[in-house]
Amino acid sequence: MRGSSILRLSISVLVSGTACAALQDEGTYVRRQSETNIVTGATSRDDNGNVYIRREIRDLMDNYPDQWSLYMLALDSLHRADQSDPFSFYGLASIHGRPYKTWGDAPGLPEKIGKVGYCPHDNELFLGWHRPYLALFEQIVSNHVYDIAANAPADQSQRYLTAAREFRIPYWDWAQGTKLGPVPDVFLSPTITITDTKGLPVIMDNPLFSYKFHPLPTGFHGKWRKMNSTIRWPSSDDPFSPSRPWLFSEAFKSQSNNLIAQVGVAFRSSTFSRFSSALEDAHGWVHGVIGGGYLRDSPYWGHMWPLEYSAFEPLFMLHHA
Repeated sequence: MRGSSILRLSISVLVSGTACAALQDEGTYVRRQSETNIVTGATSRDDNGNVYIRREIRDLMDNYPDQWSLYMLALDSLHRADQSDPFSFYGLASIHGRPYKTWGDAPGLPEKIGKVGYCPHDNELFLGWHRPYLALFEQIVSNHVYDIAANAPADQSQRYLTAAREFRIPYWDWAQGTKLGPVPDVFLSPTITITDTKGLPVIMDNPLFSYKFHPLPTGFHGKWRKMNSTIRWPSSDDPFSPSRPWLFSEAFKSQSNNLIAQVGVAFRSSTFSRFSSALEDAHGWVHGVIGGGYLRDSPYWGHMWPLEYSAFEPLFMLHHA
């Protein structure tokens, strides 16, 4: 199991943050609430007051081209943001694990500061914690989407503002196994061609393929402190070892039936604890499918496998959404 300890995260959307370690006297710590709602999630509504739905990645790409273009441009903008910004891609990813620094006004338990990340695993908090985490990511991506749409040429402005209003971050439905097809090609290519808000084709670095650190952060250890970008299925621990995306595809194909079966186990569970545990197991396999490392004969890991680095992998959010 990909296990970890947890810091106490006390942003307002998590109304009571507790450590995964044994509970201490309730009087030891004062429950803290931020005066500001850090996490609002998606705020746009349709004419009936309903939140727009999240779409499977292939559905968004094939049937909602304007939203898809805005999504790619927004992720690119988020990747390029200064890493000192807590709402940059790096800043948001760092909440989950390394570099084990306090994020926002949520210092956590004193004895845990600087030793672990915020995310809980191997307990019932796992599912609930990731929901506001994804909502925060969606909120920030949506802000970038709106900024890009608002700066579209005048004759395209309304079109893209409509797309921005209806935008939600997509998800990858790995629980269907290969029933929906193999790993989407867009996950496997280092570049991508989109149509920008001027109506022109643009070839760009694919923000779903890797994240490039700028600069390499302090607080990473071992080989990870030397890797300039995230990687999948490396052939060695050399920091310049390239990704081998075809192994990602092969691993997903080989695990497809197991994923379907394990999700079935989760939904047949009679308690939330068993449901959460079964679903977390399936989720953990997907981490290994993407990053490598879950096979005994595959000793070299990409960023998606070790818990403390996994949120820097661009597919992390699609996986959890």
